[in-house]
Amino acid sequence: MTPLSSRSRPLLKLKEKPTRQRMIPGDGAYLVDFEVGRSFQQPHQSGRNTGVGFMPMKRLTFPKANLLFLLSAVLTLCTAPAVCRQVAVQLPFQTQTLASQSSEISDLLKQAQNGDRHAQFNLASRYLQGVEVPQDYKNAAMWYERAAEQGFAAAQFMMGFLYEQGKGVQRDYAQALNYYRAAADQGHSPAANNLGGLYLHGFGVPKNIGTALKWYQLSAERGGAIGQYNLATIYFVGKGVPKDYREAARWFRAAAEQGFPAAESSLAFLYFTGEGVVQDYGEAFKWMSRAAEQGYAQAQINLGDLYIEGKGVPLDYVNAYMWYSLGSAGDPRAAIKIKNLSRLITSKQRIDGENRASAWLSSHRSLDSSRSEVGFDLRVPTQGPPLQ
Repeated sequence: MTPLSSRSRPLLKLKEKPTRQRMIPGDGAYLVDFEVGRSFQQPHQSGRNTGVGFMPMKRLTFPKANLLFLLSAVLTLCTAPAVCRQVAVQLPFQTQTLASQSSEISDLLKQAQNGDRHAQFNLASRYLQGVEVPQDYKNAAMWYERAAEQGFAAAQFMMGFLYEQGKGVQRDYAQALNYYRAAADQGHSPAANNLGGLYLHGFGVPKNIGTALKWYQLSAERGGAIGQYNLATIYFVGKGVPKDYREAARWFRAAAEQGFPAAESSLAFLYFTGEGVVQDYGEAFKWMSRAAEQGYAQAQINLGDLYIEGKGVPLDYVNAYMWYSLGSAGDPRAAIKIKNLSRLITSKQRIDGENRASAWLSSHRSLDSSRSEVGFDLRVPTQGPPLQ
């Protein structure tokens, strides 16, 4: 049996129902979340609807264990796509330990006790995750607070995070807002982003979309990928501002160029539909591939759709099966696509697709392993649901 042509193959059924646009606060409200109120079915040139649902903007969520620490001189948030995977709640942000004279716990403790704010921050980070010391949120909060009292923006940001999450301290949105603002006033992009989230959802402060937009804008202009992504989302949805697909495309691109997979997937969607950009299936394929290669499940499913449609890439059912299989680990909606595609392909093609998926997983596990051997790699709780 050979694959049917795109003109004669049966329809792949889209089971999802359109949902109305809405904003959903996450545990930490770090990323704007919404569901697009339509299913993105695209007709063939012949005018017949393919029934293949192209769904790039679904709710991406992550487990509370993907906050990545890397040895660096500054704290950043939002560019840890390699550790992203879809589960059900949140999106990762990346924070980093700061260079200090020693990474030995005993030396680090002495430096922290002597008032070295970088050592205090790094010691707090170890307590937060339980690296070389028992995990202890209260000790983490104590050392972050000491560094924050010295005006250290990275520590002020983390204190905001702990107060927002109620980790090591009693949950207090007002305190979270104060710490975020202190860091944001120093130009700290992640803090500005999270401050925007508090205003957007009314946590610890009356809802104020205009103020939320102001902080997202600041975060975006300071180069924060999540802030750029959130700002793009607001313009795409038209939440508190007129819809502006060009502005959305601008900021999705800025975040995508930093390797943020949700933004790569969203930019691919805009190229697919021609909203805010000139329609270009090749560009859609390029950006969707980048997101899929980082393990972004929805992008993997959408990439499978592109291979089935032959949009921006030659029609290839085996590759489609591979990407659907990979996406199924993070999004149950892949199951119906795998089931329908299985009716169109031979057993050999299915096995080839499964083998390609296994090879991809093996190669990416090796990549993650090699990365963890370089620098100081910690995993800590993650924050904020991105757009799906």
